[in-house]
Amino acid sequence: MTPYGVGVYFNAKNLTNAPWRIYEGEANRPIQREFYDITYEFGMKFKF
Repeated sequence: MTPYGVGVYFNAKNLTNAPWRIYEGEANRPIQREFYDITYEFGMKFKF
């Protein structure tokens, strides 16, 4: 936070749009696969 009590933030997730995978043992044994879109988040924080 700045001395003035205001902050700005930006987050981005999954920029390559890759699926999230869990494997059992080796990579040729997937047990779970989920797809998520690209996510962007922008905001401001105020301190009083």
